[in-house]
Amino acid sequence: MLFWLLFLNFGNSKQMQILMSDANLSLYLVKCQSKVFIPPTSDYCFAYLCTEKFDNYISNFLPRFLELLSDRDNFVRHNVVLVFGKLSEQKKFHFALSAALPQFLKLQTDPSELVRRKVVSVFGELVGQGRFQRAIYEAPKFLTLLTDEDNKVRDLTVSLFDKLLEQEEFGSAISKAIPELKKLLNDSNSNVQSNANSVWNKLSLKERFRDAISLAQSQASK
Repeated sequence: MLFWLLFLNFGNSKQMQILMSDANLSLYLVKCQSKVFIPPTSDYCFAYLCTEKFDNYISNFLPRFLELLSDRDNFVRHNVVLVFGKLSEQKKFHFALSAALPQFLKLQTDPSELVRRKVVSVFGELVGQGRFQRAIYEAPKFLTLLTDEDNKVRDLTVSLFDKLLEQEEFGSAISKAIPELKKLLNDSNSNVQSNANSVWNKLSLKERFRDAISLAQSQASK
């Protein structure tokens, strides 16, 4: 099974090789310097790697993943974020995401919309599923992306806003972001506009945000 998954993911690339044993696969990942070693279709391979069988190898190739979060290739950065998202699904690998958090926060200003989309998506999943509190507490910082130039990034950030809305401890951050959410009620993109209006309706039912909502409405009318 593993052989065929590797074949489908890596094909006949000169920079990759079909690895037929667990040991070789792990060793290759540890030593690999190729930028294509995390292909877009790597889900199966990393789902396989994130098992108890490979616990000892995670720490070995973590430094390489951290380096690649700053790689010049936006597809590489995107795929490394994807990998960290998968690692976060299991509590035993949260130390890996802890190590990556400082760089993750910098990705909100990444020049590639693909990277910004993926990092907001990962934090949205963390908040929505209540995984890894340390990362969740950093999630409000991504609300600045409500003003992003990319439609999909704005839409994903509205979804993140929605998930944070249910967390009592993020009241201050949500209040500060309300004026930006208000602007999205008339966004040029229909999906963003629809999502923003849905979240605004939920927000309006929250007594603790009434003052912030009134302020945002008065500012918008000026």
